Amino acid sequence: MKPMERLAQLRALSGKGLPKADAAARVSMTVAGVDTLLYRLEGTTKWPIAR
Repeated sequence: MKPMERLAQLRALSGKGLPKADAAARVSMTVAGVDTLLYRLEGTTKWPIAR
């Protein structure tokens, strides 16, 4: 799965109100991996993801 696809899934899960740890588990990532992905693509690790 490409990083942008994971970001789209994380954005959808964030919109549903899931905690970061639960969203990470659903896309088969660690919380640290989610933080790295968010920082690289969004410039921040803030959760929930702002639209």
